[in-house]
Amino acid sequence: MASEIKYLLNAAIDKLRWDECIAKAGNGLVYAKSYYLDHTALTWDALVEGDYKAVMPLPLRRKFGIRYLFQAPFTPVLGVFGNNLTAANVQAFLKQIPSTVKFWDYSLNHFNTIDEGRYPVYPRQNLVLPLQKTYDELRSAYHENTLRNLRKAVTAGLQVYRQIPISNVIELARIKFAEFSSVSADFWERLPSLITDKRHQFICYGVKDTSNKLLASAIFLIDGHQAYYWLAGNAPDARKSNASFLLVDTFIKDHAGSGLVLDFEGSDTAGIAMFYERFGAISEPYSTIFYNRLPVWLRGLKKVPEDYKRYKRKKDE
Repeated sequence: MASEIKYLLNAAIDKLRWDECIAKAGNGLVYAKSYYLDHTALTWDALVEGDYKAVMPLPLRRKFGIRYLFQAPFTPVLGVFGNNLTAANVQAFLKQIPSTVKFWDYSLNHFNTIDEGRYPVYPRQNLVLPLQKTYDELRSAYHENTLRNLRKAVTAGLQVYRQIPISNVIELARIKFAEFSSVSADFWERLPSLITDKRHQFICYGVKDTSNKLLASAIFLIDGHQAYYWLAGNAPDARKSNASFLLVDTFIKDHAGSGLVLDFEGSDTAGIAMFYERFGAISEPYSTIFYNRLPVWLRGLKKVPEDYKRYKRKKDE
């Protein structure tokens, strides 16, 4: 008999049991750990099956007195976490989301399957690179374009530096994020405390030119067997310098044979996806639910994501 799924307010969640569940889950991710959610979502409740057999975090906000489910910053996916999950398990959790939550913009993890006929979903793509093999074996899977750009970066005299100040990465990333995301100023201020949290490992990489200018930088979070290409901060001219190629290649070289899985955290953008694929990364599809039950007079306040509109147009053709 299936265990009962309960809705718990944040104050009622046993954070120790919660994190034990995420750590033991076959699909556990750092995004679902309680301290990570406390930093990124701030306000979140949860669905819990039985004695923390499986769990589902619910980042929630309120506007005009109406609660809505949102994808927290720096949290590409969430969903149901546990072992041997089926589509029926995921469906059972989704049914328990309170009817008072009128809007969902929520991404399920790669191991969550869902019946598209029940909810408005659209497919998305993450890319990952297992680092079990030796560096030479991993490099042999690089695309020729990637190898050529690496040679150009080395010829130009670019140098990789490890453990550069996190403030340098954040400064560059914040400028870039402003072009396509509305991450709040207070979130950027909270970010250093999340990065340096002792419950995961972080490594900062930077690539500089011969004049010591920082061209490309990134913070990798390492948690369990997963390494996340978590925060990239690049100078405006970094692309033509091939600095990002050298940065990612160096991380792969440093961690080849480690057993880690390098999670690139996306992307649906063709050019970015190609950049990752040309390092030998493989696709890990997932789904986002876009569910609007707002009153008619409020529906216009929540815009339909462009990728969802494109998917719907293509599906309806």
